[in-house]
This record gives sequence, structure tokens and C-alpha cells, in this order.
Amino acid sequence: MTQSTRFAPWLAAASVALAVFTAAPAHAQGYDLEGFFIEVPIGVGVPIAEDSYTTLYDTGFWTGVNLGYLFAVGGGSVAIGPAVDLQYAFGNVEEDFHDRDAYEDDIYLGRFRAIGGARFVVSVGDAYILTRLGVGLDIAHTSWDYYEGGGARRIEGDHSDISFGLIGGVGMGYRITDLIGVTFLLDLPIGFHDESSDSSFIHWTGDMVDIVLSGAVVFFL
Repeated sequence: MTQSTRFAPWLAAASVALAVFTAAPAHAQGYDLEGFFIEVPIGVGVPIAEDSYTTLYDTGFWTGVNLGYLFAVGGGSVAIGPAVDLQYAFGNVEEDFHDRDAYEDDIYLGRFRAIGGARFVVSVGDAYILTRLGVGLDIAHTSWDYYEGGGARRIEGDHSDISFGLIGGVGMGYRITDLIGVTFLLDLPIGFHDESSDSSFIHWTGDMVDIVLSGAVVFFL
């Protein structure tokens, strides 16, 4: 399957969401952007870089919580502030990793990201668009349990690696009430792992890059 075919549903969803927010009636004065926010997203991520990573790690779900504080500038229609993202991605691995045996393979891959950065938001009536950038930690973990040599030998183990992480993203949302909103996010998280000399069955090598599309409920406090 080509990359363009894989991303086509995402692009269509983003286009529909943009049309909805553009057509939505604007609140006469808009809402105040300044204050704390808590964002709870859930979405899907597609690995797009690092050969051994993309071979093992298929498209899968991720979730987390983003929180921060926005300071209003420019008359209240623009805001900027610090934010922290805590993200967890669930690895979805093909069961038949070793296709020459008759056994199902149990391989788990997961990534946890703790990212601190800044968020920039512009409101258009009740709708808003945003961009964000952050740096932090990218923690990759794997465990495996499979049979080798026609089932004669069982292999078990686990391994983790902590590296520098980076995330950039854009989004658009709609303020339903003064306290609740919905946001669609498109993110590009990157983990800079380098374990080329590691002897583990699965090691993390190279820049691990994903494209993540998610929807979130936002609480404005």
C-alpha cells in the first residue's frame, strides 16, 4: 500500500473538519483564551521512518493528556503559553512475526513521551487554530515471547531505551461552551534513538518518526 493511499482517509477527515469549523456560526464575542486547559486526545499513529521500526511497528492507537496555561495577547484573540504533553502509543505488531514456524508470536512495542513546549492559539469566533512545538523524552519499550527452530526453543525478553524526543503539530478546534471544546490534532513526534551496537533481539536504532492524527476533548479552567 502506498503512503498516499494510507494517508488519504486522514486528509479527507481533516478536510471535513475544516469545513465544519469554517461553516460554524461564530460566537459574537468569542471566548477568553487565557487560562489553564486540559486536553485528552485519542487517535492513531503511523510510523513513517526507520526501517526496523516500521517493519515491526504497525499503525496503532495512542492516547495521553496535554495540559498547560495560555496567556492572551493581541486583544484576547491570540494566546501563547507553556504546555506539557504526556503520550502513550500502543504498538500493534503482526502476530506471525516469524512466518516459518507454526506458532503465534507475542511481541509488544510501546512508546511513552513526556514533552514540554509552547502552544500558540488564534481564535476565530468560537473556532480556533493552533500550532505547537516541544522537546522532551521518548521512551521505547519492547517485550517478546516467541518460538524458534520449529518450536524447539522459546525466546523471551524485554528491552527499553530512553532518548531525546521532539514533537511539532498543528490543530483546529471549536469551543462548545465556556468550559468545553473539541480539537483535531495532527502531530509529528520524533524519537532520536541510536542503539546500533545493542545485542537485544529488538533494539531501537535511528530516528523513529510517526504521523499522529487525533481528536480531543478540551477542558478550559
